[in-house]
Amino acid sequence: MGVRLHDPAGLPLGYACRRLDPHEIQIYGKWKLPSRLPKYQILYNLHRIARADSRGIVLVECPWSVMRIHQIGLSAVALLGTALSAHQQRLLYSLHPRRLILFLDGDDAGRAASARLFATLRPILPAFQVHLPPNLDPDDLPNSDLADLLHPILGR
Repeated sequence: MGVRLHDPAGLPLGYACRRLDPHEIQIYGKWKLPSRLPKYQILYNLHRIARADSRGIVLVECPWSVMRIHQIGLSAVALLGTALSAHQQRLLYSLHPRRLILFLDGDDAGRAASARLFATLRPILPAFQVHLPPNLDPDDLPNSDLADLLHPILGR
């Protein structure tokens, strides 16, 4: 399964492929990104939200989570991992979000990244963290659970 990646201006950069085989996911991870992708220069879905939703933006790890959050009517961007570069930070600021929800995966890497990003972003942006149960990703949840977790912070 593939999703198209774009630069901040909306120009296509290539595709990210999501592995579906559980055995391959265990070995290689869920996503395969193009080898020359300027990963730390982009946020997935940024070009689709010219300015932040008046309620705020949800920051996640992967494109699949962006799509799931879009299904409940909220704006989201993905890091394509757990690290946030200085350039990506500037891209986030350029959206002038009223609120930023860190909604990273429930694994150890996602929890550690959420704490690190919160410490970095909270002094500059009104940031919030939403923690998932262990080993769940946002895209693992049904729409009703996503809404129950995110709408109390962002509103409907």
